[in-house]
Amino acid sequence: MKDTPKYLAIAEKLKHEIETGEYQPNDQLPKEFDLARSYNVSRITVRNAMKELESQGLIYRIQGAGTYVKERNLMHATVDSNQLELINLKKYKLKLLDFEVGQVILKITEALNVQPYDIVYTIKRAAMATNWV
Repeated sequence: MKDTPKYLAIAEKLKHEIETGEYQPNDQLPKEFDLARSYNVSRITVRNAMKELESQGLIYRIQGAGTYVKERNLMHATVDSNQLELINLKKYKLKLLDFEVGQVILKITEALNVQPYDIVYTIKRAAMATNWV
C-alpha cells in the first residue's frame, strides 16, 4: 500500500491547525518557501498542498500578498446583475474574502462586454451591518 502523498499530508496538517484555531480566520499562512523549508519538501509540493486547501474552501490567496485563512460559516450568495440596487456602504463593514486575477470566461465576456483575451479581477467580499435597526 502506498504512503500518503507529501502534499496531502502537509494539507492535512495545515487543515488541522486551521480547524483547531492555531490559524485564525484572515491570518496569513507562512510563505511557501518557509513551509517548504520547514517540511523539507519542494515549493511545488507546498503549492499542491495549498491548492488542496483552497479547493476545500479553507484558504484564499491574494497575488503578491500571501495566503490567508478563510472565514468559516459565511453564507455564499450570487446576485444577478439585473437585481443590483444602490446600497449605502457607510452602514456596512466590508471584508475581503477572495481576490483573483485571471482571464475572463465566456459567460463574463458576454455580461461585461469584454474581449476573451482581457484580464479580469474577481473580488469576493462580505458586507456586514454595523448597526442594527
